[in-house]
Amino acid sequence: FRMTWDIGLIMPFLLYLTIVMPFRLCFANEAPQFTIFYWFEFMIDMVFIMDIFFNFRTGLIIDLSDDPAAVAANGIGEGDLEIVEYDRWRVAVSYFQSWFFLDVISGIPFALLELLMANSNPGALKGAKILKLLRFL
Repeated sequence: FRMTWDIGLIMPFLLYLTIVMPFRLCFANEAPQFTIFYWFEFMIDMVFIMDIFFNFRTGLIIDLSDDPAAVAANGIGEGDLEIVEYDRWRVAVSYFQSWFFLDVISGIPFALLELLMANSNPGALKGAKILKLLRFL
């Protein structure tokens, strides 16, 4: 499931954002509200938020090839010896130490925030949208 999710959904969305986002940021050309592009980009934001939750449920690959005891116990020579760790705590700690904060910051649904803050200051979030570029890391 995870490979299909990443290759079939996340990669095409990243490709779309790679093309469209620089244009939108440089020329201040946002998708008009409630058009098909607006809802498509909103859906992309929601998929990236769902991806954060999926990352907590994905196994963690641990390389044991540097551990002589593990190599000896499995009866193989020096080489690739990897296991998949599904312990939720270890997966969460690893994700927090790696990509979690970048994923959260880049996954902020600015379209939703603009709708909620429409009456206060409509231009307040324009500069913060540059944080979406963190998705490309």
